[in-house]
Amino acid sequence: MERRREPRFEVDRAVRATILEEPEWSAEGRVVNCSGHGLQLALGAPLPLDAAVRIDLDDAIFLGEVAYCVRSAGGYRVGLNLENALYDVSGIARLMREILDADEQPRPATPAVS
Repeated sequence: MERRREPRFEVDRAVRATILEEPEWSAEGRVVNCSGHGLQLALGAPLPLDAAVRIDLDDAIFLGEVAYCVRSAGGYRVGLNLENALYDVSGIARLMREILDADEQPRPATPAVS
């Protein structure tokens, strides 16, 4: 009997997983499947249960928590409960640069009020 709230879709995309409390730790892997609120990853290294994780996938960043981590052929299968997602990261960075550049432009002097 299927107990999942949402359908899962098979995926095969490269990702980088980073533990937020240990930003120097990261691992390359693959997304195996996804749903509206979760991802399953295939990684070469295990992730600790309940760890907060950042997933970089193409031009998106996903933030989630490790729900399970089990040994599998060639590595580990890691299930994540997704908390937040940020899409079009390069577009957001470009917009921020434009805003910061505009702030650095000289502004006309404001007349003093006497």
